[in-house]
Amino acid sequence: MIATGAAEELRERAEPGGTITIDKRALALTMGSTALVAVLVILGIRLPGVAIALVLGAAFVVITTYRPAFGLVSWIAVVAFIPDWTPIHLGPIGLRPSVVLGLAVLAGLLLSRKRGGSPLAWPDFALAGAVAIVLALTVLAGYPAFLLVNLALVLGLSYTLGRLSIAEVRTAFVVVMVIVSIWGLVEFATGLHVWSDWAPSAFHHWGDVQVRAGVDRSEAGFGHAIAYGATIAMAIPFARELAKHAVLAQLILAAGVVVSLSRGPLLALTLTLGLSIFAATSGRRRVGSFLLFGVSMVVIAVTFQLLYSEDDASDTRMSGEQRALQLERALPAIRWLGASAGVQVDDAGRLQSATIDVIDNTLLRLGANFGWLVAVLILAPILFAAVLFVVRKATPASIALLGQIPVLAVTSLITQWQAFLFFVAGMAVTELVQLRRAQRERVRERDAADEGARARPEPAGRPPAE
Repeated sequence: MIATGAAEELRERAEPGGTITIDKRALALTMGSTALVAVLVILGIRLPGVAIALVLGAAFVVITTYRPAFGLVSWIAVVAFIPDWTPIHLGPIGLRPSVVLGLAVLAGLLLSRKRGGSPLAWPDFALAGAVAIVLALTVLAGYPAFLLVNLALVLGLSYTLGRLSIAEVRTAFVVVMVIVSIWGLVEFATGLHVWSDWAPSAFHHWGDVQVRAGVDRSEAGFGHAIAYGATIAMAIPFARELAKHAVLAQLILAAGVVVSLSRGPLLALTLTLGLSIFAATSGRRRVGSFLLFGVSMVVIAVTFQLLYSEDDASDTRMSGEQRALQLERALPAIRWLGASAGVQVDDAGRLQSATIDVIDNTLLRLGANFGWLVAVLILAPILFAAVLFVVRKATPASIALLGQIPVLAVTSLITQWQAFLFFVAGMAVTELVQLRRAQRERVRERDAADEGARARPEPAGRPPAE
């Protein structure tokens, strides 16, 4: 059909003397569509799954090109509702749902004239530098390829989608997180965990339900209570910007964080609300943030008292002792560049340290894997947001990002939380760059107005009266 349309266009361009002026764009479209059909036919015979995926991916690219919000919201929904341990196999390659759909959405955004974004900033170069260094370590030093894949196709891809995101996506992110929060509340009330027996891959252990003080911790489809609660906490600054039902949305989100029964997300909720108070631009907003902060503090205090009392505090003390041991053993072994001594790939394909089983700290985990240099480069967006917050430049995304610092201190990058963390990081960098540009424009306009006022001649005085 495409080829026929191109041929018609060529015929219409035939000149009276019989010479045809060839439209290069139509010719390229004809050749490209013919090649695509041929590839799909071959794949349809040998690898039908790949052919179907390519057709769906191409359709998503086209839709996202003209409707960027649709592509981004679809990606958010897929990441939120489909467990991270559900691989999509394209032939011999198994990729996460967020990666497969994310690549199609990214292609559509790059082709779209309606995408968001801002000029490049130093966090962009920092993250690109981290990917380049890990690529070199993979090629030259024999690093396991899955580390590069996770950095480039999960963290880097999510960050890029956030950088190209548009303002309408904020509301959609809040709505999706409110649904996830209600899902967690239903889990807490009923004990029904729909993904607990889902085992499509070797990483099905993420479906195991965690228990604290004899109570199941809500985790929805995130595979871990910390990942679930931390992601919901990130939506609160965006919920404050809603035109309607902002308070209700924040209360539902806060309740969802509480039923994670996780200290990291609870502290993230507290920090996020506290930062919102300082960043509030009006007295009314500041009072509302302060009231919500006070209510949350009371609920969190009661939760801590119930969960971490003497009768049920043994697992909590053990968790704290393990993290202290991780810090003691992992910190001295981290190098400036390259994996720590004793870090190696185990039989399950995971990177493990010879001296410690798990490292529940994002900075330490990245440092043990790649060295301090790469770890700092990867976390550059958070440093960027922190520096600008100190000089009174704050946005919803930057507050959401800084609020995650307690979570970064108690866990490494896991499941879908890591994708949303870097998606929000991308949005934060875009918002902060745009905010700085707007402030500079206002300063330039004010300076220009002042210069114009000085350049105007003084009005002549009235002639003296006779």
